[in-house]
Amino acid sequence: MTSSATSRQRAVLLPVAFVIVMCLSIVAIEAWRLSTVRRVKIAESEAATTNLAKALAEQANAVFVQADGLISMVVDELESSRPGSERVDRIRRMLHVQTSRLTSLDRISVMDADGRWTASSLARFPEGVDHKDRAYFRYHQAHANTVSYVGPPIRSRASGRWIVTVSRRYDDARGSFAGVVVASIDLDYFSDYYRQFDVGVNGSIVLALADGTVVDRRPWREDVIGSNQAAGQLFKAHIAYDDTGTAWITSRIDGIDRLSAFHKVSVFPVFAIVSFSRKQVLAAWHEDAIIQGAVTTLLVGILALFGWRLVLQIVLHQRDQVLLLTSEARLTALNGELSNLAREDSLTGLPNRREFDRIVAEAARMVDRTGEPLAIVMLDIDCFKAYNDAFGHPQGDVCIRAVADVLKQCVNRPGDLAARYGGEEFVVLLPRTPAEGAVSVAERIRVALSDRRLPHPTSATGVVTLSMGISALTASDVTLDVSGVIEQADRALYAAKRQGRDRVQTFEPQASSTPISTSASEMRT
Repeated sequence: MTSSATSRQRAVLLPVAFVIVMCLSIVAIEAWRLSTVRRVKIAESEAATTNLAKALAEQANAVFVQADGLISMVVDELESSRPGSERVDRIRRMLHVQTSRLTSLDRISVMDADGRWTASSLARFPEGVDHKDRAYFRYHQAHANTVSYVGPPIRSRASGRWIVTVSRRYDDARGSFAGVVVASIDLDYFSDYYRQFDVGVNGSIVLALADGTVVDRRPWREDVIGSNQAAGQLFKAHIAYDDTGTAWITSRIDGIDRLSAFHKVSVFPVFAIVSFSRKQVLAAWHEDAIIQGAVTTLLVGILALFGWRLVLQIVLHQRDQVLLLTSEARLTALNGELSNLAREDSLTGLPNRREFDRIVAEAARMVDRTGEPLAIVMLDIDCFKAYNDAFGHPQGDVCIRAVADVLKQCVNRPGDLAARYGGEEFVVLLPRTPAEGAVSVAERIRVALSDRRLPHPTSATGVVTLSMGISALTASDVTLDVSGVIEQADRALYAAKRQGRDRVQTFEPQASSTPISTSASEMRT
């Protein structure tokens, strides 16, 4: 391909690439915007759903507190006055007056120790009916305390309607069980209240007891009322451990994926769950995504059409051949310069020897200016020649890259540098670090590589290991320069090899005058 043809080809490819980049950028920006809007919408929905769940739980708690207050008044009257017809009349009047003030109450009833009604807020009530089988009666009969008990939903024997009860025990003058005062709350009260909240077609509101028993649900499902949902994912993973929270859960009842928020109250063992279907939560976002997607598609199409016309014009009007040839020459020269200035080792991705030499010189000048120490760690893969002989050079490259990965993981403090020094040698530059600190870093690197358990059959340990030498430059070392520190670290590395490999050795000044044996270069491998 001639130089002229190459120039013409580039003149076409560059606009094409520009148009492609612009189209992809528009798509990426719009995708990012939609993703951000989606996250915001979900966050807003979670907050709103949580607030609604809290309000409904507090409303239910208020109903139970009011009922409990009336029960307490009746219990006080029962335990403080003497039995007789006058007490019964007073209690009946009290029940009638107090119950008329609370629309949530179906009735308040007083039962004796045999479970028979002795008084009620109803004008007429069935006498002689035995209620000893009710859960609330059995609870108070077995527990000698004054704690209120919220029972599971039941059907009223008086009205046949679904109710939930709040009850307390009362005792006779001897402190023995004398009966139960029970307030019945019509579930229609909660259902009517929940109808004013729009939770969508597949949304739901659930009021439940602390043990997971469903008290009421919107939309109403009679087969769910009184059932226990403690085995559900929402209860097991969230409600059992937190008082308030949100979660995306697929319902055990109808299989719909919903955003569910729950809130528990501290006074009575009840909690509310408000759920909105994922489709409803993201309905507005989906609509916006469709519209914006259409607009983005149109915009990208117009831009692509414009780019195509531009390319056609360039193909038809190759008028600037001289300028293109000049640009090609400049680009070639620039690529050559960039190649010469390459600072990264192609095998490991670490800085190469040239980049290390540049940075270590700057770091040494910082020692003079700041007085802070500079540590250098020289690393060498033990018995690497034997490793190459056993596995071959391609696997040797894999081993070198594994060591580089360990260095990238362990040398991550700002200002620190890990570089490939040459062959199987690496070097770590640690500014503002004394020799003691460098030992900790080196030991961490050594252990991290050993933990990888890279097989090395000719090594004494059976795995690939590192030997390391450490030296440090301080402001007080007036006779020592960077090359001297590197030489000291190299001597320490030789010492680590002689002492058995797979170790970290700090440069010892008293050993610096000891000549390196002729076998040291062999030990390097």
